[in-house]
Amino acid sequence: MSKPKETSVGETLALARKKKRLRYKKLSTELNIDQSYLIALEEENFSKIPGGQAYVKGFLRAYAKKLDLNPDDIIEKFNFSSDNDFSSNIGNLTNSQRTIGRFLNKKFSLIIIFLSFLIILIGYFVYEFLSSADSNHSEPSTNILMIEKDLIPQRSSEVSLSNEQTNQIKAVTEDIGLNSNTQSMNSSEKKNKTLIKVNEECWLEVFTQSERLLYKLALPGEKYSFDDDNLMIITGNFRNVEVLFNDKIVDLGVNANSANISCIVLPAGDCSEFRTPNS
Repeated sequence: MSKPKETSVGETLALARKKKRLRYKKLSTELNIDQSYLIALEEENFSKIPGGQAYVKGFLRAYAKKLDLNPDDIIEKFNFSSDNDFSSNIGNLTNSQRTIGRFLNKKFSLIIIFLSFLIILIGYFVYEFLSSADSNHSEPSTNILMIEKDLIPQRSSEVSLSNEQTNQIKAVTEDIGLNSNTQSMNSSEKKNKTLIKVNEECWLEVFTQSERLLYKLALPGEKYSFDDDNLMIITGNFRNVEVLFNDKIVDLGVNANSANISCIVLPAGDCSEFRTPNS
C-alpha cells in the first residue's frame, strides 16, 4: 500500500486559505505583508521575497498563525521540502549577483585603465607643448645672435668701407669746395668795383654811409680802388679825375656845379639824400 503524498509548504498554506475563504487583499492588510509575497509563499517562489531566508521564514510564521496552522510544522516543511528550491533559487541569485559583480568590477577596471591612459596621454601632450614653447622662446635669441653676428662686418671690410666712404666724402668735399670757390668768384665778380684815376691835382673825397674812405688832395698818377657799394665821390676839379664803375666810365659832369665840383653816388643815387658819417 502506497504512502499518501505529503503536501508541500505552499500547498498547505493555499489549502488552509481556501478552506477559510480568505482573500489575498484582506490577508495583506491584516498581516502587513505585500499581496505578491503571499502569492509567492503559496507558489513556493521564494526568490521573489527580498531579504533571504530570514524574511521568508518570518512571513511563513505570520501566514501560518493567521491560517491557524502550526508555524513550527510549516518551517520544518520549508527546511526539508524538495531540498529546498529556495536554496537553489538563492544560489542561482547569488551566482547571478556574482556574475553581475564580476562584470561591474571588470567594467570598472576597464574604466580605471582608460582614465589612467587618458591622463598619461594628456600629460604627454602638455609636456610636449611646454617643451615646444620653451624651444620657441629660446630660438629667437639664438637667431638674433646669429643675425647680429652676420650684421657685424669683419675688420677688413670696415677698413675698406671706411676708405671708400672717405674717398666719396673727399670727392664731395672737393666738389663742394670747387663750387664754393666758383660761387666766391662769381660773388666777387658780382661785387661793384670802383676805380678812380687822378690825371691832374685835385681835391678828392670818398664816403660810405658808415665811414669816410678818402679825404685828401690827390696827385697826378694816383689810383684808388673800392669794392664798397653805395659810394659817394666828391671831386674838386672833376675834369682832372677819371672814375670807372665796373669798368665803365662815369660822367662826373652830370652832377657838377659851376665851380667844377662834382658829387656823384654809385651805383645810383642823389648826393642830397646820401648820409655820411659826419652828416
